Amino acid sequence: MRYTWFVVAVLGCKDAPRHKEKDIDAVTFRHMLQDREEALQIESIRIDPRNHDDARYEVTLKSTPVRSVAEAEYPGTIIDDIVAARIPYLVGEPGERAENEKLIDMTSLHAAVASDGAKDIERVEIVPLGHDRARYTVVHKLSAIRDVSYGEFPGRMTLEIDRAQIPYSVRAR
Repeated sequence: MRYTWFVVAVLGCKDAPRHKEKDIDAVTFRHMLQDREEALQIESIRIDPRNHDDARYEVTLKSTPVRSVAEAEYPGTIIDDIVAARIPYLVGEPGERAENEKLIDMTSLHAAVASDGAKDIERVEIVPLGHDRARYTVVHKLSAIRDVSYGEFPGRMTLEIDRAQIPYSVRAR
């Protein structure tokens, strides 16, 4: 009898969502990104590309366990709004990393490439993961630790790497 209740409890929890979600429309999402006070309440954003030109944006807020979810264009100018608001984001589920690799968010990668820190970057290795996202590995000149991030591809990041004149390569897995 006890065993049966335990199995029912475990199986029942397995299908339950870990976080509550609240759907928001694309206009509300864009307003959150562009309004300084609202953007400060956003802890992070995870982007899951769907079809060719759209994605699911999962917004984690600092003040509530309820995540806001928007379906909107991808990559489009929403990425520009996210970077401008300095909100950490990743595209897709992070994959496995080697011992000498550290996961960073794409906003941090944008900042590193656009700052004086770019001179410490030896090269960036880009591995496309489908038609709309890639794994970015940053090899530093003075450190054995590599920064790894997952972001849109092609898109703003490759333009920023090129503009900063950082050597990069795009290769298949």
